Parts: sequence; structure tokens; C-alpha cells
Amino acid sequence: MTTAIGKSAWLSGLDRAEPPYPAALVAVVAADGAALPDSHPFTARPRPFPYPGAPHDRENELLTEDPEGALSVARAWIAAGDTHRWGSRLVGQVDQRWRDREAQCVAALAEALPLHQDGAERSSIVRAIAGLAPRAGDPGSHLRDLLLAEAAGDEQDYAAGSPYAPGVSGRESSRGKGHGLLWVDVEGTDDDRAVVPQSAAATVTDGPEIARPRSTGRERTIRAAQRALARAEVVECARLALAGCGDLRLLEQPGNLSGPVLATFLTHHRDEALPRLHPVLPELIARGSAELLDALGSDLAAAHLPQLKQALREHPTVAAARLLGELGPSGTDAETTDLLATLAPTARHDIQAEVAVSRALIIGDAEPAVETLRGLLRTQSPPGILPAVGRLGPLGAPLAPEVVALLNDPRGYGRSQAADAYWRITGNPRPVLPLLLTRAAPTTTYGSNDTAWYGRRDALRVLAGMRTAGALATTPPELRPLLELCATSPRRVTWKDDDELRRLARTLLDEPMPS
Repeated sequence: MTTAIGKSAWLSGLDRAEPPYPAALVAVVAADGAALPDSHPFTARPRPFPYPGAPHDRENELLTEDPEGALSVARAWIAAGDTHRWGSRLVGQVDQRWRDREAQCVAALAEALPLHQDGAERSSIVRAIAGLAPRAGDPGSHLRDLLLAEAAGDEQDYAAGSPYAPGVSGRESSRGKGHGLLWVDVEGTDDDRAVVPQSAAATVTDGPEIARPRSTGRERTIRAAQRALARAEVVECARLALAGCGDLRLLEQPGNLSGPVLATFLTHHRDEALPRLHPVLPELIARGSAELLDALGSDLAAAHLPQLKQALREHPTVAAARLLGELGPSGTDAETTDLLATLAPTARHDIQAEVAVSRALIIGDAEPAVETLRGLLRTQSPPGILPAVGRLGPLGAPLAPEVVALLNDPRGYGRSQAADAYWRITGNPRPVLPLLLTRAAPTTTYGSNDTAWYGRRDALRVLAGMRTAGALATTPPELRPLLELCATSPRRVTWKDDDELRRLARTLLDEPMPS
């Protein structure tokens, strides 16, 4: 058995060596971590923190400087049983640091999945595969068969729209789209025999997080709820992974699939999936899933106007309101206009804004929408309203003074959105270009833990929109160092939203995206 002294020796070797590391050193690390007994010194190491700048596990931080060596070590640790998920965690850290290794990471995670029976561990691995699948290509029939078995779930309790399990009351995460499963309240009970089924209805979007129960009841009920949600997350993430790699077997019963899963099919495998979705698409649209409606497109929306109206009436969302407005007067009817007029006063403020804009685009009269948006800008959080202002286009020109005042919003995100809305309603990007260039803040050094990347991302989104719409004839040359780094770096430039940053950079550099 390798001792702590031996571990210190190879850690020192990694610290002194330059990546890529010598094969002999990588082999020593792989053999050391493959030791199985729980008394091995690896078992005492702290869990790696998932974000740059936090106190990382030192050996994994060093290993991931050499992605090929790290993946070799991870495969060896997985082959030895993936004790405490050392190998599969290292795979995830390689993906967090390096680009274009999705296929290798998925292959390694496929080897780890059958080794874990614990619900939380399986959930973590399947969730990682789901995040990688759309960019990893075909993972092979073996993994797809494994995921299909996981995706079957317990349809009686898990089917969309089913009531939550007895003893558990749930609600969707209030942190917004793309941020998790459910926050769960476990109802108090004095009955030790309280039963919670092994699966529960849940909604998972990109980058889901494990739900953490808050409880006033007994610990046994809490544990049962945790197991139920872990199982539900495994089922949903397996479905997301299958949708990402285009496995059409999942569409044998499309009515049981969630909005995020269906949206993944429409986004990445639209032509193949549509023939199977057409029979059930009216019912799916009527459910009102924001993810599905965002992926629907104007062609399908126009063919399902009654279901879109039903979705807005029964499940009001920004996505449903926006889609109706995009259809315009030729794609809608008088009932649509009446629905938009009656819904606005009772809806959430961002939905109110989108409803007002959609009605203006349909009837051609912007005055009511301008008054509604002006009032919302004065009383509500501007970042929730400004996207609707921009969508109004030239009809929103009377709102220019209110938007200009928000260019100095103390929230950086609000400033970028105000700049976007300003050029869209005035048609003039020049006044906001200096602000956007300052937000992008080109410098000679960049770091993956540089929090300024989030401000850069928001500014680059606006600049890319200008470039695509033709409002920006050429990309300012002072942005090129930043854009070339985003487009060509083999490392991820930030731990989050890196793929979007690369896409925005390629748009602004007029470079074609890879097929």
C-alpha cells in the first residue's frame, strides 16, 4: 500500500514537472489512487470545490494541468472501482478546465456509472453525462442502453403532471431557468412509517443541482425524500443525456417527457425528432414549458396557435407571450389580442412587459405598451423589463429617456441590457459602444477565476447581436485580443458559460462555427 510519504513524493514530482507529465510519473499516480482500502490516505482528502479560486484538492489541481495524463489517471482509478468517486470527479475537473474533451470524458464516465449504486453518486455521474452529451457525439450503444434503463424510472410517480409523493410537497426552484430541480419541504409527521416513493415529479434544466430538503418532520422522512429526489434526478438527467445524443428510442412515449428533454431534442436533433413529436406536440405545447416554447420556433408556433393561447392562459410565461408576439398580426387572431389584453394586469411583471409588447406588435399600436413599460421601469427591477423594451424595436423610441437613465445602473448586468435596448429602439448603436467596450474591458491578461468575465459576457452578447443584425459593420479592433483568446484557447477561459463565450467570439470575428 502506498504511504502518505509516497503520496508526498509524487505530489512534489508533479509540482516540479512541466505538463505534459512523464508517463512514468503518471503511472505512479494512477497506481497510488487505484488502491482500494478505505484506510488509504486518499480517503482523508477533502472533497474538491467546484469553482476556481476555492481551496482545490492539490493533487487534482496539479493533475488537470495535463488533461491527457489526468484522464489516464482517472480511467485507472475508475477501473479500480472509482472509490469515493475519485476517478469520475477528476474527469469532471478535466472538463471544467479544458475544452473539446467531451467525448473522452463521457467514455470515462460510462465506465464509472455501473460501479455506483448509491442514488446521489449515480445522480452526479448521470448529471455530468447529460451536460456533456450534446457536445460529445454518439457515446456508443453500451452507454445509451445504460441510460435508457435509467430513464425508464417509475412512470406512475414520475410522469409529468403527477402529484407529488405523499409526505413531500414540492415546488420548482425560484432561482430561474437553468438552476436546478426542486426545493422540497418535507411535511412534519409523527409517523415513523411514513412512506415516500422512490421517485418524485421533478423538473431538471441545464446544470441541475441536488435538491436539499428543509424539514420539520422526522429524519427518516427526510432521508426518504432525499432518496426519492436523487432517483428522480437520475431519471431526468438520463433522459436529458439521451436527448442530447439523439437517441430516438426515448420518444416512444414523448408525452411522459419534460420540457427540458423535449427542448434538447428540438435544439440538437430537430429533423429526426419532429416526425415522432408531431402527434403529441399540441398537448406538449399546451403544458406551457418555457424550455420547450423557447426551442419551438416560429414555424411550429404558427401551426399550434390554439395550444399557445392555452399555454399562456393556464401557465403564463415570458416564452409563451413572446412567441405570440413574434407571430404578428398575420399569424394570430382577435382572440389572441383579447387574451393579451386581459392577462397583463394579473401576471408577473416580466410577463406583463412581454404581453404588452406582443400586443403592440400584433395591433400596431405601441402607446399602451409604452405606458405599461414606462411604469414597470420606474417600479420594478429594470433587468426584468429591458429585454421586452428592446423587442418593441422602433415602436419603443419614446422610452429612450428612461433607457438612457439606466445606462448608469449600478448593476453591471442592467447596464448591458440598457445598452441593448437603446440601440434596438433607436437604431443607433454609437452612443452605447463606448460603454460596451469598457464592459468588455480588453486587457493583456485573463484568468479563469476573473469575475469580470461575467460582465464581458453580457457586453459581448449585445455586441454579437449588433453584429448579427448589421448594426455593427466591423468589430472594434481593440476587442480582438479578447475575442481571439475566447475563440482559440484550448483552456476554458471561465468555468461557466465558456461555450457561449466562444460562440460569441466567433460571431464577432466572423468565423464559422464548427459543424
